[in-house]
Amino acid sequence: MQDLKTLIYVISIVIGLLIIWLIFNEIRFNKLRKKLELFIPEKSKGSVTDILWEYVKKSEKLGEKVNTLEKKQIETERKMLEVLKFVEIVHYNAFSDIGGETSFSLSLLNGNGDGVVVSSLQSRTDARVYVKPILNGKSRIKLSNEEEMAIKKALQKSK
Repeated sequence: MQDLKTLIYVISIVIGLLIIWLIFNEIRFNKLRKKLELFIPEKSKGSVTDILWEYVKKSEKLGEKVNTLEKKQIETERKMLEVLKFVEIVHYNAFSDIGGETSFSLSLLNGNGDGVVVSSLQSRTDARVYVKPILNGKSRIKLSNEEEMAIKKALQKSK
């Protein structure tokens, strides 16, 4: 009889522990279900695995799109170096008998420092226009002080 009481007592403790373990697992399961509901729409018909697999596929497609956009950005940045970016004009009096700073030197440069410098010298009787090529901020043709100043100011904008 004593053994039977002990057996019932042990079984009761085991059943009590199993009930506590079951309640604990139910609480954990409900927390997990709430977390999954954030990622799984209510109207979804597939299993959790199917839904997660769809998310993996979508993330792979997004990764491919990001890579494509990065390549386009690099290409755009390369092309931007070739477009007209830096413009500067310097006005001055080319001749002492002419006032009003009607002469000018205009530098038109791209991101590489390539382009032209255009100079217009105004006198009382005529105007002369000169165009000199610029490569990497320098010219193979001798530049006037004003032309050099226009180029220098334009290139300072790039910094």
